[in-house]
Amino acid sequence: MPIYEYRCRSCGHTTEQLRAVERADEPVDCVCAGSDTVRLPSLVARSRVTASGGELPMAGGSAPDAGGCCGGGCCG
Repeated sequence: MPIYEYRCRSCGHTTEQLRAVERADEPVDCVCAGSDTVRLPSLVARSRVTASGGELPMAGGSAPDAGGCCGGGCCG
């Protein structure tokens, strides 16, 4: 089961929940007793597979020839 991260729209608190994929978009109870939550995008994924089977780099990821996480300045 994947772990999803949610943010409460009322108080801004974030929480993680271990949930089945089919329940990913259901509301989550917050510590402020609110249930107006939104699921946040996953930060684990580094690439996205296209319809043709190729991969596109995602925001925050690095291309294989870009010199590492900072574009080659310090860790390339």
